[in-house]
Amino acid sequence: MNPAEAQAEISGYWTRRAPAFDGVASHVAQASLWRDVLSAAFETKEAKDVVDLGTGTGACALIAASLGHRVRACDGSQGMLAAARRAAAADGLDIAFEQALIEEASFAPGSADIVTLRNVLWTLPDPMAALRKAHLLLRRGGVVFVSDGLWSI
Repeated sequence: MNPAEAQAEISGYWTRRAPAFDGVASHVAQASLWRDVLSAAFETKEAKDVVDLGTGTGACALIAASLGHRVRACDGSQGMLAAARRAAAADGLDIAFEQALIEEASFAPGSADIVTLRNVLWTLPDPMAALRKAHLLLRRGGVVFVSDGLWSI
């Protein structure tokens, strides 16, 4: 299987899981805790430019937008992005979503004060490429917020 076929399989897997994903997700079961964690990690009361890489159903993007930040987010899974868009619309949040793999996201270098990656690095064939992309997107003094684990598929 070549890399493009592998990526298509991975994106398809997450699209199939998307409809039920939030039913078992910690960011839903412990929503106020995740809001507190991100609010503390961002260490700011003023609006910042946030990019959420590998947004999935939008856990970090939704919280960041609800905290008053300007948010852009990407994911390679059409199904996950559809769930994130529905959640943002239901909450009246303005988030710019893009369907793209992390490395291919069109966000301009140096355009973010904060970049989030939550529970996505473990799914990637090259997690360091995603971290390099996060660093590329940051403005001077910016913050990369990573929360991840080793999960089984």
